Amino acid sequence: MKAETKTRIAEGELILPSLLVLSNSKSGRISTSLLIDRLRDLLRPTGEDTKLLIRRQDDKFSQKVRNLVSHKTLERDNYAIHKDGVFQVTTNGRKYLKEKYDVVRYLITNDFDWTDLKKGFNEVEKNKKRKIEIFDENVIINEGFKKTISINVYERSTKLRQAAISAFTLKGHISCDCCKFNFASFYGSNIGSGYIEIHHVKPIFKYEGDEINKFINDALKNLVPVCSNCHRMIHRVWKNPLEIQTLQASIKKNGKFSIDVTRKG
Repeated sequence: MKAETKTRIAEGELILPSLLVLSNSKSGRISTSLLIDRLRDLLRPTGEDTKLLIRRQDDKFSQKVRNLVSHKTLERDNYAIHKDGVFQVTTNGRKYLKEKYDVVRYLITNDFDWTDLKKGFNEVEKNKKRKIEIFDENVIINEGFKKTISINVYERSTKLRQAAISAFTLKGHISCDCCKFNFASFYGSNIGSGYIEIHHVKPIFKYEGDEINKFINDALKNLVPVCSNCHRMIHRVWKNPLEIQTLQASIKKNGKFSIDVTRKG
């Protein structure tokens, strides 16, 4: 993984994750200590944010969550109220989370590392009044997501995927950037032609009104074509997704492949 930045998470970057945790609670209520635990599991903080404070049991991440109480961060915009050590999500908080739900799900389910996750939530918080249009490759690979996200997300993601496949196809072939596997060569063109998965190296945002072709050209810089196996290896450890270069180096050192498709007996 790349070197961890010493920049700590900001309170504003905890607003949407906190609202997600609160809304997922059956009662919409949760204690501060439990919120810390749930956010830690959800966001997987690393580096400076996990350093213990002097003469205290808290680390810097839990301190930031406790600051939501002392600084009334969630109460300022009436997203939640805090009383007797317990947060209670408000109607306004649920409404704000609903407006941003696609981008929250995108950031959390794509296993971005801690640095990029913080930047992603910071981007949302700084532009809270602007509509962010999400492009999420996961909705293409996992068709079931179509039932839980808007059809617009699916259609936008399909467009970006098609642009990526076109950009990464060389002489009629598209191969995994890590192991060089080619679906058409292995399965035959009738089955495997043009198939690949697209890995998002960093979060990709488009704001409503931004020019689509310019966005796609910029987005391609943060996309990598990978086979299904390599994609799963990248995301195998949820708390520590692999960088492309790390996986490439491991394949170069260890990669061996043989197959016998003849079934015996």
